[in-house]
Amino acid sequence: MKSENVKPITAIVLGAGSRGREAYGVYAEQNPDCINMIAVAEPDDIKRKLFQKSHNISDELAFETWEELLEQGKIADVAFITMGDHMHYKPAMKAMDLGYDLLLEKPIAPTLKECQNLEKKAIEKNCLVQIGHVLRFAPFWKKVKTIIESGRIGDVIHYEHSENVSYWHFGHSFVRGLYKNRETSNPIILAKCCHDLDLMTWYLGKPFEVKSTGSLSFYRPESAPKDSPKRCTDGCPHAETCPWYAPRFYMTGEEMLRIGTETHSRLIRLGTKILMNNRWLGKIIRLFVPAAKTLVNWDRWPVTQMTSDTSPTGKMKALKEGPFGLCIFKCGNDVVDHQVSTFEFDNGVTGVLIMHGMAEHEGRELRIFGTKGTLR
Repeated sequence: MKSENVKPITAIVLGAGSRGREAYGVYAEQNPDCINMIAVAEPDDIKRKLFQKSHNISDELAFETWEELLEQGKIADVAFITMGDHMHYKPAMKAMDLGYDLLLEKPIAPTLKECQNLEKKAIEKNCLVQIGHVLRFAPFWKKVKTIIESGRIGDVIHYEHSENVSYWHFGHSFVRGLYKNRETSNPIILAKCCHDLDLMTWYLGKPFEVKSTGSLSFYRPESAPKDSPKRCTDGCPHAETCPWYAPRFYMTGEEMLRIGTETHSRLIRLGTKILMNNRWLGKIIRLFVPAAKTLVNWDRWPVTQMTSDTSPTGKMKALKEGPFGLCIFKCGNDVVDHQVSTFEFDNGVTGVLIMHGMAEHEGRELRIFGTKGTLR
């Protein structure tokens, strides 16, 4: 139970995108007795104003750049660094110089040197730096940790972890999206698998030898049908059969809704199937439940990474003009679409991490082999 004498933490947010606004921002809205977000820096006018409205932030504390916000000095307890992966380093260093504790979104930074400098700065300034490795706090992964430490499966001998990225998620984020190029974001082992790497080291410790190999085999121009246009919106003859046809994905949110067919609840599975086969029902439901407007016009992630104007007109404009409307095989991406990494630890334990972008269903698979049993 929260003590009435404990004041909520105050925070500034540098980056009001999918993490800053739609993850941590939503948490703050739902838990105002724990945290208040009092200032924001975000270059996108629409995103910044949405964040202001959600958290009652005045124009005087809303800025286009992180530099402008940090020029105000230390005005809160914590700084949330939720900008692009390659943009973490400078604002994090500056914020610590001002005395802020940090919530630093993962991955920490794209280079080892920057990570080391951030660690040194945190020690020098006595700042608490919490990295956004949120799976450590998820009940399932905490339970795995408890089982390993209890000795129920004996001494761990081998660890297998598979990051099965669904075809639509991989296409959105790592072929068309923000993480498709190593130079402008990170290698995919950091951009997508940093959670998995964190879990492995949390369970097993630090490896002394790592080997990794991968390649870009499928999401490339050579895989495109010969008669496919540059953009999905240019009259693609494969629109009905292509799983990555952009207008269907972003306009209807079909793949998002399909997640409901994979839940443990029979009622939700049944309702989702009925809705997907009768999309007109969404218009009726919306009349009685205004929040259900998303069933008619999908306006959440991943659409919010494509455009701030989530109206049908705004989305179609983004598809015709931006990278998310490109043919999935013609996006100029260069990160690998499958990768295998092997690890050897000081205690003789071996580990394997597999990542690929071809899964039908999104999810991680885990097998841990011990001297007394197997956890899977």
